[in-house]
Amino acid sequence: ERDPSYALAHAALAECWLLRGFPEYGGVPPLAAMPKARAAALQAQRLDPTLAEPHLWLGAVRLLFDWDLPGAEAAMRRALDLGPRLAYAQTWYAVYLAVVRRFGDALHYARAAQALEPLSLTMQLVTSRILYWTGRLDEALELLEAMRLAEPGHPGVTIWLARALALSGRPAEGLAVLKEIPERARARYVLSLEARLRVMLGEDARARALCEAAEAELAPGGPYLAATLVMLGETERAVALLEQLLSERSGLLVFCGLDGLYAELLQDPRTASVLRRVGVPLE
Repeated sequence: ERDPSYALAHAALAECWLLRGFPEYGGVPPLAAMPKARAAALQAQRLDPTLAEPHLWLGAVRLLFDWDLPGAEAAMRRALDLGPRLAYAQTWYAVYLAVVRRFGDALHYARAAQALEPLSLTMQLVTSRILYWTGRLDEALELLEAMRLAEPGHPGVTIWLARALALSGRPAEGLAVLKEIPERARARYVLSLEARLRVMLGEDARARALCEAAEAELAPGGPYLAATLVMLGETERAVALLEQLLSERSGLLVFCGLDGLYAELLQDPRTASVLRRVGVPLE
């Protein structure tokens, strides 16, 4: 309000709305948050076309909300051109490259971001995600364990460590790790992830109860919940849930082809047909 022509402030507002509209970080429905993120990014671009950040956040909106892969890459490449030392531009481009299954390039950019900000937990976490998505689980676990020692109880680190343990065939250890997250910091999608781990352990009754709780709270961990429902023989409910996520433009759907814990969604033809409508590569 004091300086409406300050472009970087509008870019920061775009970042805030983007993160609030992505279920892993915020609780605002994407249809409410993402248009505001786009509007703020475009306003920042108009005020200062030479800033990298507006292009970055516009690219992220195109990736997570529009599902416009060419548009996302163009905006992110422009951000890299304008801000070659902007670590967030490197990490978001790494995420885009992973979505389009250019895993070697994705890891290159993730590590470039780490080199720019070696103490940043965010940059390390993105690298661990790329390693996880590419199936390099031992390396992902090593990095996540190091971050866990540095930041005990950090929700993002803890959740991704639990995921990597589960995908490594160690769901009981993943479940124990999940319990380290303080109650006040527990994201709602932890319910869905716990249900996924419980069904891997053969605890179907407990998994069903967690699924009911997650659905009742409109928890945003939808793909985990859908995969768990498929494993429990509840495919119709899984399809309905994915259709809901599709109509809500959930950014989580972009990553369903990458996460091995969503494998059941790709193996069942009915759920896979819903995911194909997102338009990102599934294999």
